[in-house]
Amino acid sequence: MDKKKLFFILSGVSILLSSCAQPVQQGQNPIAMLQQQYQYQQQEINEINRRLDSLDESLAKLRVKLGLSAYNNITKHLSEEQPPPINEIQEQPSNLSSLPAITPSKGIRHLSNTVTIINSTAPPQNTSNSSNLQSLISNTPKTPQELYGEAYKYYQSGHYRKAKRLFKEFILKYPHSKLTNNAYYWLGMSEKAMHHNNEALAILLSLINKCKKGELPSCDKAPSAYFSAANIYKEMGQKQMAVKLYKELISLYPDSIEAALARSELEIQ
Repeated sequence: MDKKKLFFILSGVSILLSSCAQPVQQGQNPIAMLQQQYQYQQQEINEINRRLDSLDESLAKLRVKLGLSAYNNITKHLSEEQPPPINEIQEQPSNLSSLPAITPSKGIRHLSNTVTIINSTAPPQNTSNSSNLQSLISNTPKTPQELYGEAYKYYQSGHYRKAKRLFKEFILKYPHSKLTNNAYYWLGMSEKAMHHNNEALAILLSLINKCKKGELPSCDKAPSAYFSAANIYKEMGQKQMAVKLYKELISLYPDSIEAALARSELEIQ
């Protein structure tokens, strides 16, 4: 073979090989590209999750703030609900139907006679009704133990509105009693029983804050307040806030029953 032809053949082969090898050397590995895209997407997902957690926490704080607005001055606004009217307690006379009817033509003339008839035919039971009413009024709870016991009985019997009113009355009258923290707790649970979660959460957190600041003489209900508030957060979908309260409960009251329950809740998370 001619050397000139051999040179041209070798030159062509070398050019062909170099053109084929260049994309392999300069091009990026497809697997490496996929890995970079995956890492980038993971970073985006992590950032989105971080923002969602931040929004959840802000929403939780807003809900609590809205609930607290109704209870910031709880000891100053007791008149939110009036006590039941006296006519709900007083018995109605049973023999009114037996009284003589007043005819239209003689009604005005015989009005004084009718009053006389009513007074004369009224049985002595009216006097007993009056005395019964007076006894009910005189038996109204006066001591802290009596008022608290009355409120708690209403709560146990499912009369949550009455319980709410009496617990608030207790907080107003006895803000420095050893039972005040109990009144706060059951006031919150009364709201919870009526499905007022924001209000219940606000009261329970208010109790927790008062205990942290040492504003109450007794805080034996603080662990229960922590656990109940965390459960409300959990029901509202605020798991991050629930976990925070569970951990704080375990840290502050490690030997309490509520702390043991909180540990179980954290294991489920």
